[in-house]
Amino acid sequence: MGENAKANVLVFSFPIQGHINPLLQFSKRLISKNVTVTFLTTSSTHNSILRRAISGGATALPLSFVPIDDGFEEGHPSTDTSPDYFSKFQENVSRSLSELISSMDPKPNAVVYDSCLPYVLDVCRKHPGVAAASFFTQNSTVNAIYVHFLRGEFKEFQNDVVLPAMPPLKGNDLPVFLYDNNLCRPLFELISSQFINVDDIDFFLVNSFDELEVEVILNFSLMLIIVCMNSK
Repeated sequence: MGENAKANVLVFSFPIQGHINPLLQFSKRLISKNVTVTFLTTSSTHNSILRRAISGGATALPLSFVPIDDGFEEGHPSTDTSPDYFSKFQENVSRSLSELISSMDPKPNAVVYDSCLPYVLDVCRKHPGVAAASFFTQNSTVNAIYVHFLRGEFKEFQNDVVLPAMPPLKGNDLPVFLYDNNLCRPLFELISSQFINVDDIDFFLVNSFDELEVEVILNFSLMLIIVCMNSK
């Protein structure tokens, strides 16, 4: 590529504010590195996200906001956690994202996607040359807790939890749907799905609180590497 050429990246977040904000901030960082960024929104949230982006000054940046069809009308509640919602969302997003990539010339170099959307990897694999980068939007401490639970290192309803690089935890320190994963089963399954295909992604990106999480970040990253090695 020539000196003036830019990488072209699509960024896609799960459509709730706590996930959108970290990926918007990451998009700004990419832009500062001379990367062309298109921020993907869903059809049910596009207008509201665009309004927030305007009020936050994001539209003053060279950042495009492009909607893709998620199968729902504008204003569909982001609090919907029904299995039907997640199933329909995955089907429509996978289709419309693939159609968008197919329509682009040149193709994007990569899709940076919320780790809660692991099926975006399958979309990327349908388009050779488009790298898949999973972005763990929650802080590393929370993600490490998820991995330790999924590895069976503590149990549901356990009240005293001791994990590497963390202070002792009580049950009320844990995400509520992790402490009691039947309380909101679809959310538990959504969070668990973050780790199902980490062995096949091209890059994983980790959100953090810098120096506050140094040991946790190292521990979490090592666990992901071990998962990748064990799956080979």
